[in-house]
Amino acid sequence: MVYSLLISILPVFLIGFAASYRVTKVIQEEVDHTQQMVLNQIKNQLNDFIINLNIASISLSSNLTLEKSVNEGLSADNVNQSFEMIETIRKQKSFSSIRFEVSMISKRYQMVYSDLAKTSFEYFNQMMDSEKPQYNSSFIITPRTYPNQEDLLLFRPIPLHTYYTDGVIILHVSISEILQFVDKLNLEDNRRLYVVDPSGKVIVSRNEKDIGTRLSGSPGMHEWWQQPPDTMEIALDGEKYQVASLKSSLNDWTYILMIPKADLTRKADSIRGFTWGIMGAMGLLSVMIALIGSRRFYHPIEKLLKTISGEGKWEDKHRDELQALDSFMLHMLRTNGELKDKLKEQIPDLRAGIFQQLLWGEITEAEMRAKVEQWDLPLKGALFKVCIAAVDEYKQWVEAYREKELPLIHYALKKVAEETFAEKLPCIVFTSQQGQIVIMIGSDMPNEEFQAAVRERADQVRHNVGRYFPFTVSVSISPACRDYSRLTSSYQEALTLLNYRLLLGNNVTLSDDDIGPSVRTSSRQIFQLHKQIVHSLVQRDLNGANRDLQQLVEAIPQYAQSSETVMGLFSYLLGELEYVFHEIKEDLHDVFDYPPYKTLYSFTTLEDLRKWMSNELFPSIVKQLETDSGSKQKKIAQQTLLFIHDSFDSDLSLQQVANSFQMSDSQLSRIFKEETGKNFSEYLIEYRMKKAREWLEYTDMSIKEIAERLRYTNVQNFSRTFKQISGVPPGEYRKHARND
Repeated sequence: MVYSLLISILPVFLIGFAASYRVTKVIQEEVDHTQQMVLNQIKNQLNDFIINLNIASISLSSNLTLEKSVNEGLSADNVNQSFEMIETIRKQKSFSSIRFEVSMISKRYQMVYSDLAKTSFEYFNQMMDSEKPQYNSSFIITPRTYPNQEDLLLFRPIPLHTYYTDGVIILHVSISEILQFVDKLNLEDNRRLYVVDPSGKVIVSRNEKDIGTRLSGSPGMHEWWQQPPDTMEIALDGEKYQVASLKSSLNDWTYILMIPKADLTRKADSIRGFTWGIMGAMGLLSVMIALIGSRRFYHPIEKLLKTISGEGKWEDKHRDELQALDSFMLHMLRTNGELKDKLKEQIPDLRAGIFQQLLWGEITEAEMRAKVEQWDLPLKGALFKVCIAAVDEYKQWVEAYREKELPLIHYALKKVAEETFAEKLPCIVFTSQQGQIVIMIGSDMPNEEFQAAVRERADQVRHNVGRYFPFTVSVSISPACRDYSRLTSSYQEALTLLNYRLLLGNNVTLSDDDIGPSVRTSSRQIFQLHKQIVHSLVQRDLNGANRDLQQLVEAIPQYAQSSETVMGLFSYLLGELEYVFHEIKEDLHDVFDYPPYKTLYSFTTLEDLRKWMSNELFPSIVKQLETDSGSKQKKIAQQTLLFIHDSFDSDLSLQQVANSFQMSDSQLSRIFKEETGKNFSEYLIEYRMKKAREWLEYTDMSIKEIAERLRYTNVQNFSRTFKQISGVPPGEYRKHARND
């Protein structure tokens, strides 16, 4: 009930106070604005007053008759000249809208002509000495600045452009004229007006006694008149005034308008009182509503709580139904946030998983079209192609970069390929495996135009990689297909095209147009001979290996286009041998006292190369295998390791491997444990987790796809096993690996 009352009353009072404050502030701002407008009008009118005086003084100062009178003097001998001067002054006074009197001084003859009595040369000369006027400038003297000076005086030299050396014209404006000017402003009776010169003397005021006095004599005002704010409050003669001020750029005068505070706040006070009255009435009404409504509003809360909780035993944990509802809602918010975070983490995996599923043929045409729309993938059009940008000299590339640098290199390669293709063709770029970037492109272009555009972009990718990186890539382009489901075949065709680098060289763009029938035949033949040589050496068949080597040497010159390609083919053969040695826990480099690759590239003829392999390399390999193989038991363990490495992604079992050796599974398990120190199943799991870590770090395969490829029935079993072996879940491992 207390909460209901507070909720009912507090908003009313808060809104009321805010409204009252806002209305008062708006009224005050309007008053301040009005005061500034009034001051601007007064300033403009007084500026016009001064400008008119200046115009009259300039007209007289530049008049030739007055200039002649100054130069020749004012005497009885020159009556005509004097009459002409007097007439000129009379006409100027009649033209002006301001009433003023004129005095004229001839400094050469120290004579004065004036409309006023009791004026002398020394009287005005003393003023000029005190004011120190500048060349060709006028100056104004405030009334009552000097003894017996009741007028506002404006001085200007004759002739106009002089230093007050020849003559001076003086315009006299009486205080009564100034008071008449103030009366024309139609200010209300209770307002005060002051116009102050830079020295603090009052030039204009509604009170004649104030004119000529210094503003510093007024308590509370002398502290701010030189740099006044726009508005402020002061107390004067026991009454508070709102003061507005304004500086004039014309003559540096300060215009001050003072209005009694009570007159300004009368309207705001009435509005505030009315607002508070409304607030009181609404407060009473709110109390009544709270008293009646709170009884009705609590029943739906009880009903809602029972619906959410599914049971009525909330008293054990919470004080009342509202606290219970709060607890349930907080739990829902936390759960929702956790689900959003997990979904956000999985989005890259989901998108990467879509691409991998597409390449492996694990997604139907209809499903892919739905996902393209759902994820807004840039893979739309009538025709599709797959390009693969693969690093040349892969072994040297891996050795050149540390393991933690490879994700960064992959990312950079992806960005280069994506930016290059995206200039003309929408595409999807991702890493399929280490050292390879897959680019999938869709387009509505005609086939020939599409092929030309893709090839031009592929060549540009090779150029950009060679420009920015210390290695090269080759790009293969698959034939165009019309369905998403055909992209699996296109990917395999692009992979196949990459194999022709052994014949065509590195840093090339490969498509069906570049691979003629002769190249295809030679490629198959050469790769088959590679496999036969490796197989013969592993089986210790030296004669078979030499026979296949001879066929390889005879076949290569028919198809290889350069010496670099020839050496690449034999370097590839060495790489195959090194890989096999590594799989059976041997090191090819232990066979020789010299680096085999360096020796390979030192030969200049195929015959010398054949002799070296046939007479030194192959016999040394066979000898090493026979020496290190030891017992039959060790050979079986090595063969089992090779079996696991080749078939880890199948439903491999101990019985299946034992059958291949024609022995029982218990016998094979014992041999494997004695030679490796691990059970067959333990080693298989560890090897699969090793592959899982590589795929998580170097590819965009989703966790689900990795689990399926490693033959796990569901993601949960895979994640549990991965965490047991690696210490962290798969998603967290991928995140940390890529951040590093």
